[in-house]
Amino acid sequence: MASPKAVKAILSLATDKRVWTAIGSIICGVILMVVGVVAAFLNIFSYDDSASITASESYRQFIGEIKSCYRKIDANVNDKCPDLDKDQIHAVFYTLYFGEEKNMPDSFYSDFVECFIDRTTNDEGEETVSPCSMDTALDRLQAVTGIMMTATTKQQVNELYSVLRYGISNAGNDGVQYNGPPPAAYSDATFAKLMGEATKYIGFPYVWGGSSPSTSFDCSGFVCWSYTHSGVYNLPRTTAQGIYDQCAKVSRAEARPGDLVFFTRTYVTNEAVTHIGIFVGDGLMLHCGNPIQYASIDSDYWSSHMYGFGRLIQ
Repeated sequence: MASPKAVKAILSLATDKRVWTAIGSIICGVILMVVGVVAAFLNIFSYDDSASITASESYRQFIGEIKSCYRKIDANVNDKCPDLDKDQIHAVFYTLYFGEEKNMPDSFYSDFVECFIDRTTNDEGEETVSPCSMDTALDRLQAVTGIMMTATTKQQVNELYSVLRYGISNAGNDGVQYNGPPPAAYSDATFAKLMGEATKYIGFPYVWGGSSPSTSFDCSGFVCWSYTHSGVYNLPRTTAQGIYDQCAKVSRAEARPGDLVFFTRTYVTNEAVTHIGIFVGDGLMLHCGNPIQYASIDSDYWSSHMYGFGRLIQ
């Protein structure tokens, strides 16, 4: 049992306004910290950094166009069949029309959404609307849009849908600020040339399908742009798997700055390779995470998803 002196001390603290003020400040601080973390988390997956002072006018325009198209799609979904999965329809639209003109009439969006709907009528003449299968929707869209729905198209839709629904994996960000390659690495003229281009985009946001500074980048878009526009290697736009397939495979012991490092299972897909970075030495890579930044390939996350190293050879 507490002594009378201890009880008196506790009562004194309990009635001291300064103590409650301090406790209140701590609670408020914790709440604000949690709100800040949640806000940052939501911003990571918003794909909208157009308000950033560093965002180019073309990037702002790109974001504005996409958001405008999504609003028209959503309005038709709400009107026709609210049970439709908007993320799924957004993924299809983005895959088909990324980088294309988006000056379609309003009737286009009605027809586009209609491709995702099954309509049935019972004996009493009552109509029922429900979502159709993705394969059915894509077959209909091919007829409506004139765009061929290849196996690659379907795979890209599935991958983007996974990102829209579950978010970009940011687990590889260990919170450490890395300084980049060891100075000795720049003694190689080819590597210095590559990094002269790649480092221009540090801090750019991740944008699925992005492949140029005007739209920002995804992981493979960043690598293709950096290699091609540095003059080191002509690497036409392709996926991380597509780049891996062009590489000579090297071990980690053989890997040198400027080689590529590949990862697997960073999102749901039937391809083995799902992420790529530029290896810069000392266990680091420069990659398009969110944002483009240096990261340790030995972090718990990246080491658990390691697939291998590759080298592009002229």
